[in-house]
Amino acid sequence: VSCTAEVQAGEDDRVFGAVTSADIAELLANQGFDIDKRKIMLDEPLKALGVYTIPIRLYKDVEAKVKVWVVKKQT
Repeated sequence: VSCTAEVQAGEDDRVFGAVTSADIAELLANQGFDIDKRKIMLDEPLKALGVYTIPIRLYKDVEAKVKVWVVKKQT
C-alpha cells in the first residue's frame, strides 16, 4: 500500500510543517484502511520531500509496511 502526502514547500523544497502519524492514518483512511495512528511506527515526523517506508504494527508480532510519498503541493 502506498499513499501520497501533498505538502506546502518553499522554492528550495523545504517543507512547511511536517507529516505526522495522524496525517498518515488519515491518508490510509481515505483509501479504506482503518489504522490507529498509535500503530504507525514513525520515529519522528517527516520534514522533507521524498519516499519513505513506514512500518505499521498490526498485531503483537505482525508488521506491515506502507510507502509514503511526500510531494510538493502544486499551486
